[in-house]
Amino acid sequence: RINKHVSKDRIISILKQAKENGWRLAKFYFMIGLPLPSDSNEGEAIIEYLTDIQEAVKINLNVNLGTFVPKPHTPFQRERQLEEETAFNTLINIKKTLRKKYFKVSFQSPFSSLLEGIVSRGDERAGELVYQAFRRGARLDAWDDYLDSELLRSVIQEAVWPVEKDTCRTRGEEEKLPWDSVDFG
Repeated sequence: RINKHVSKDRIISILKQAKENGWRLAKFYFMIGLPLPSDSNEGEAIIEYLTDIQEAVKINLNVNLGTFVPKPHTPFQRERQLEEETAFNTLINIKKTLRKKYFKVSFQSPFSSLLEGIVSRGDERAGELVYQAFRRGARLDAWDDYLDSELLRSVIQEAVWPVEKDTCRTRGEEEKLPWDSVDFG
């Protein structure tokens, strides 16, 4: 759906050539929560895909996983975003299922993805959350070493609106979006 399809056979062929040339490691990046048919189990599909590739090529795989955040002014701007707990459970399942002997799995914190969604999809209420976090001492929060998740979680919990539910929900086709007033000419 996002025009990034490369067949498994093609990937296997490329990796076999790379292995013949001395490569012993390949890196993959996957995003969970993309707008796919609701009956698909993306976690299981990722596990199966990577296992098939590793078994065919016998190469170690570094796997980085992220959570999809719909962005304004894109074809997916109205799509839903996975809630933090759902994203975390999917990511942990993938990490636990892939054997450590062949796979190194890392992922971005689903909480960081939620924060990204709040800022990128939010209206003036999101600005108020950022301001409240700043007033309570949040600094340099784009850097994980300085991210005070407890402070940010408390600001979110104290908000008078359902922050995660509103951030992660699908936007209706007729719904006015906070960024509709931005004109690119």
